[in-house]
Amino acid sequence: MKLLRSLLVIAFLGCGLIEGQAQFMFMPNEQRLHLLDSLTRVMQILRRQPAGFPRDTALFFALDRYQYHYFDVNRPFAEIRQTMSFYPDSMYRIARRNHWPLGTAIALARRADAIGYLGDKASAVSLYKQALAIFARHPLPHEESLAFINLAVCFAYRKNVTGQDWEKTTEYMNKALVVARKNNDVVCIHQYYNLMGDFHIIRKQYKQALPFYEAERPLMLKHRYLSGYRTNLAYLGICYLHVNQEAKAWQYLDEFFKVSKSSEGAYATYLHHVVLYEISNYYLLNRKNYRKALTYQLEYERNLNERPLFNVTGHYEAMAQIYAGLKLYEKAYQYQQRYLASRDSLKLEDTERRFSQIEHELDLERKENQIKSLQNQTLQQTNKTQQSRLLFLGITFLLLAGVLILVIYSNRLKKKAMTSELRLASERNEIDTRIYQAEEAERKRIAADLHDDLGGTLATIRRKIADGRQQFQHTQAHQVFDELDPLIQKSGEDLRRIAHNLMPPEFARVGLRSTLEQFIQTIPHQPTHFEFLTTGQEVKLSVDTELTIYRIVSELIQNTLKHAHAKRASVQLLYHENRLCVLVEDDGVGSRAKKGDEPDGMGLKNSNLRADYIGATLRRETGTGGTMILLELPYSSLHATPDSSSDSSD
Repeated sequence: MKLLRSLLVIAFLGCGLIEGQAQFMFMPNEQRLHLLDSLTRVMQILRRQPAGFPRDTALFFALDRYQYHYFDVNRPFAEIRQTMSFYPDSMYRIARRNHWPLGTAIALARRADAIGYLGDKASAVSLYKQALAIFARHPLPHEESLAFINLAVCFAYRKNVTGQDWEKTTEYMNKALVVARKNNDVVCIHQYYNLMGDFHIIRKQYKQALPFYEAERPLMLKHRYLSGYRTNLAYLGICYLHVNQEAKAWQYLDEFFKVSKSSEGAYATYLHHVVLYEISNYYLLNRKNYRKALTYQLEYERNLNERPLFNVTGHYEAMAQIYAGLKLYEKAYQYQQRYLASRDSLKLEDTERRFSQIEHELDLERKENQIKSLQNQTLQQTNKTQQSRLLFLGITFLLLAGVLILVIYSNRLKKKAMTSELRLASERNEIDTRIYQAEEAERKRIAADLHDDLGGTLATIRRKIADGRQQFQHTQAHQVFDELDPLIQKSGEDLRRIAHNLMPPEFARVGLRSTLEQFIQTIPHQPTHFEFLTTGQEVKLSVDTELTIYRIVSELIQNTLKHAHAKRASVQLLYHENRLCVLVEDDGVGSRAKKGDEPDGMGLKNSNLRADYIGATLRRETGTGGTMILLELPYSSLHATPDSSSDSSD
């Protein structure tokens, strides 16, 4: 009953996400905070419910709604940056745990939203494409159309947009429009027109932007609930200002200010400030009407603390120009000083470094003045004091000379010790290399011997038994031969598996990723079910390095099967820009295991030695929810190159 009530609450909170979006995008902060409190209570109730698909899907959508409202409350960017990826990652884990394709696709799209907002457009593009691949198999039109739109945004909002980027932008926007029209998705249709207008505004193409906003206008008038109604008014007014149709622009701007309230969430604040800033700049730069420009800049200034530092700097610069135009030079000077200080604060680290250097030089100057003062006092002393001073200086010089000699001698000893340590480390590395090379050679030899010699022997035995079965007509003899045949067949399969583990066939050709995937697919699903995931663009490493990583992961998988008592486990290859991360997780006993049950034997020690050998780090963390082992390998010392022919996918 509690779970059913929670599901109803989630449905109530989520209703109108498509046809009632305005009530969510434009909402006073107090009301939004109250809604967040309600969602928090719902999630607490759900977490106390027994695990299962209904509970998990309700929690999934509660997390999605919480994230939506949480980031639409006016918050500092630093706080957003720290928490933005937390909720999509939680949603992704829920979807993967329940083998829920649509949930996985939605979580991937939300994760891409967060990563793209934080600036990593390349990774966001990869995640959107993974989500769209799932939507192609499991249709969800509204989310699919949004994914196409956000994928286009990644190309349109790059710092230096090329012609190819613009082609990608229009291609994905047109695909979004096709899906939206096919399913009569009014929200995504209006998003298409609105964002195509925005893309042209970014390129300062106000005349080209106008047809899109005008085409959006009838849609906004027919569906007033759409969040784009205010945005459409705002940007129509801005565009008509820039094409010098001021009277027509103010028809839309007056209507915008009637319905716009900057206190209704982060987006409402942003939109309100954009309009005020654009109007002020229009009167400042195009009309030289400094009084009107000042009116709108002062309105903009009221909530300036909610804007990022970049906007604050632009405001100060505009105010300095306005007051200079009004010939109020004292105020112009004050804002010019604020502009310069704000601009300098964008380079905070360099400024702090300069201030620290100035303070250090001032301190040195004070000390030098104190020394000069003491020297002048010393010159005025009597001959006796002079002799005492000279004696003291002599003793001090001898002590300093002794200290200097000790320092030089100590440095020489340290250099010798460092040289010895480097030589010893080099010899150790050489010995380790020879050991691992010999070990791999021995593995190859043993695998070949097992396959060629013992494998041939088993085949011969099987053939002999078949011949013997034909020679002996006795029923009991036939029964004995029939019992031996499956045993020999199993021995052959075990032999091939052992030989494969010793040295995977064609490893050099297929590489680490394919070999690991094949290996994990051969693991029985009982008692532990293994999953294999990979993200990022695959990077080809040397065969020796990839083979060492394969050995480490194989050892970790064996430890999980023997000691973790886990139901689910996963192996993830995470290709980052500058490093490869291999993550092995399970939901086993973790920190609840007894000390005697912990897999800290030769297997894990060998894995640590292998990681040290290739310059990687191996970390293991356990908790009540299971065990996580992370292998991190920087590319810097491996001269690895991305394999452009391979695409990343789960």
